[in-house]
Amino acid sequence: MSEDPFVKIKALIGTLIERLLAEEADEASHKGWCDTEISKTLKDREYRLRDVEKLHSSLEGLNARKATLSEDKHELEVAVAELTADLGSQTATREEEKAEHEETVAESKEGVEAITQAIDILDHFYAEAAQATMEEAGEGETKLVQQPEDEAPDAGFEGAYTGSSSASTGVLGMLDVIKSDFERTVTETEAAEEQAKRDFVEFERATKMSITTKETGLEHTTHELTECESELSTAEEDVRTQQEALDNSVRTWEELLPGCVADPGMSYEERVERRNSEVAALKDAYCILNNEDAGCSGVFLQKRIRVQ
Repeated sequence: MSEDPFVKIKALIGTLIERLLAEEADEASHKGWCDTEISKTLKDREYRLRDVEKLHSSLEGLNARKATLSEDKHELEVAVAELTADLGSQTATREEEKAEHEETVAESKEGVEAITQAIDILDHFYAEAAQATMEEAGEGETKLVQQPEDEAPDAGFEGAYTGSSSASTGVLGMLDVIKSDFERTVTETEAAEEQAKRDFVEFERATKMSITTKETGLEHTTHELTECESELSTAEEDVRTQQEALDNSVRTWEELLPGCVADPGMSYEERVERRNSEVAALKDAYCILNNEDAGCSGVFLQKRIRVQ
C-alpha cells in the first residue's frame, strides 16, 4: 500500500508536460527564426518591387523618348530629302530659264543688228532714189521745153518725180518700231535674267542653309536616338535582372510560409494559449495525483529545471 499507484501516470504526465514545454521552446525559437527570415524576405521583396517599378517607369520614359526621337528623325530626313529635291528641281529650272533668256537676248540682238542694217540700206536706197528722180525730173523739164507739146510722152503724173517719200517713211518707221521692240526685248530680258539670278541666289542660299541646319539637327537626333536605344537596352536588361530577383524573393517567401505557418487557421498566439492550457491542466492533474495542493507548480518547476 506504500507504493504510489500513479507513478507511471505521473511520469507520463511529466513527460507530456516536458514535451509540451520543449515544443514551446522549439516553436518559439522557430518562430523567431521565421519572423526574422520572413521580415528579411518581405523587405527584400519590397525593395526589389520598388526597383522593378522604378525601372518600368524609366522604360516608359525611354520608350516615349525613343518614339519622339524616331519621329523627329523621320521628319528631318523627309525635310532634307524634299529640300534637296526642290533645290535640284529649281536649279534645273533656273538653268533652263537662263538658257531661254540667253537665247532670247541673242535672237533679239541679231534682230536689232539685222533691222539696223535694213534701215541703213533702205535709208541709203531711198536717198539715192530721191536724188535720181530729182535729176531725171530736171532733165525732163528741159526736154519738154525743147519738144513740141503734142509730141511729149505721157509721164502719168503732173510735175517733177521726187520718189515715193511717203512709202519710204512708212517702211523706215515700221522698221524703227520693230527695232525698238527688239531693243526693248533685250533690255527687259536682261533685267528679268538679273532679277531671276538674284532670286535664285537668295533661294539657293536660304535652301542650303535650311538643309545644313536640318542635317545638323538630324545628326544630333540620330546620335541621341542611338544613346536612347543603348540606355533602353541596358534598362531592359536591368528590369529582367531585378524581376528575376523579385521572383526569387517571392518564391523564398512562399517557401517559408508552409514551415512558418503550420496551421493557417490558428495563429501562434492561439497555439501558445492552447498549449499553456494543456500544460496547466496536466500540472493540475499531476498535483492531484501527487496529493499536493499548495506549491505544486513550484515543485514541478524545479523538476523541469532538473530535467533541462
